[in-house]
Amino acid sequence: MCLLSLFALTIASAGGASADVWDGTLATGFDGGNGNPGTPYLIATPGQLAYLADRVNNDNKNYENKHYKLTADIDLNGSMYDWTPIGDGSYLFRGTFDGDGHTISNMKVEASIKYAGLFGFIGSGGSVHDLALRDVDVQSDFSLPYVGGLAGRLASGGSIANVAATGRVETTEVGALAGGLVGFNMGTVTSCASSCAVESLGGTNPVFGTGGLVGSQQEGAITASLATGPVTAVGGANDVRVGGFAGTMTTYDDNTISDSLAAGRVAYSTTKTADVGGFIGMFAKGRLSDNVFDSQGTGQTAGIGNPQGNTDAEPMTTAALTAGTGVPFPL
Repeated sequence: MCLLSLFALTIASAGGASADVWDGTLATGFDGGNGNPGTPYLIATPGQLAYLADRVNNDNKNYENKHYKLTADIDLNGSMYDWTPIGDGSYLFRGTFDGDGHTISNMKVEASIKYAGLFGFIGSGGSVHDLALRDVDVQSDFSLPYVGGLAGRLASGGSIANVAATGRVETTEVGALAGGLVGFNMGTVTSCASSCAVESLGGTNPVFGTGGLVGSQQEGAITASLATGPVTAVGGANDVRVGGFAGTMTTYDDNTISDSLAAGRVAYSTTKTADVGGFIGMFAKGRLSDNVFDSQGTGQTAGIGNPQGNTDAEPMTTAALTAGTGVPFPL
């Protein structure tokens, strides 16, 4: 499916009056299934989703390599209850989560934790697909946090496909990696979109990577994905790296981003070094292919902030993007 159609259709389905609203309680089991590919564990209520988080975070050996399927829209009632992410630094999520086209809305994470999102840390073999997130509010004041609307971190060998997110992602501490979808990506991301507003408010601390879709892309591949939300990095008297799509792209030569688009406003504040780009803030290693950014929407003339002169992300006007004129992939 083309980028704009994917985003419009996914978000249009997000959140309805029929969504089950969380009362803060934990279910004692799933709605059915046994976790096998043909008979996944079924999740029909917010309490059952919270049960998944509890099982993964406390008893991961019995829930690795299992399959889970969302069977209804869910409202996590963020005005009343904070969400505990699925998977953390000790117990990674390594199962398969099928959103089945459903929506999880009003998720709020407001905690001093390293891995923040609906999922904290998706490990190798972990997969999330066909899911809409609406009106997320993810915040962490942990030092060196990984923060994203869907996941704080996606490991090498993990994957995300056909996921869209709206809402807000924010960090307020040193060395943040913050993205609308994923904070720190080393896995495979395909046909995903975010309109989340992303803010790294480092104050006097350096901001390591802030991006509309991912904070930092260090391994793996992102393909046919879209970031349209505003991105802001405040570094005070320290460095910032901020881009409309990714804050940084580093580490491995086989690291790739292709057929993707950034369109949200990019803003920053610092008295030190600023690596700022309409598509990527700082590029060190990897391959870029057929990517574009809205030079008017982002407010940036350069696709890549550092090194200057890199033209691997093509600037386009809002009008040209709207018309699809000259875009190197289907919109």
